[in-house]
Amino acid sequence: MSGGFFYQYDPYGDLPKKVSHDSILIGSIADQDDPHAAFHADAIRMMLAWHGEATGSEKAQWLLDNFDSEKSNFAYGLPRALLLYQDTDAILKAKSRKDLIDELGTALAAHQVRKFKLAYRDRKPILNGKRPAMARLTLTRCSRC
Repeated sequence: MSGGFFYQYDPYGDLPKKVSHDSILIGSIADQDDPHAAFHADAIRMMLAWHGEATGSEKAQWLLDNFDSEKSNFAYGLPRALLLYQDTDAILKAKSRKDLIDELGTALAAHQVRKFKLAYRDRKPILNGKRPAMARLTLTRCSRC
């Protein structure tokens, strides 16, 4: 996997026994209760079509021709770690508010330092040579922090 979704044709249902459920989430594109199933079904169809066009694969064409009956044999998966970067609920469960604020502050400072370094390297004035306005920042303590 390259940090994204994976798709598996699993006609014998072996996939759940072969993956680490601690690190991988698996879903079925045939699950009508899964709000993401249709998206993944479309992705699989598209990739099968691309593969069939590129290789002339009879298996890819057979899967496309029989997609409605074979749909239950396809699974999709994603690394749980990916959720920590893309899913708001997972991020909030995994990190405290203080950690998130610290991380945001560090990222913002690094971004500003990078802009300064690039301007210095390229001998360009920062903020078009203007002095930044002094802003008063008021921080309030959150009762939940």
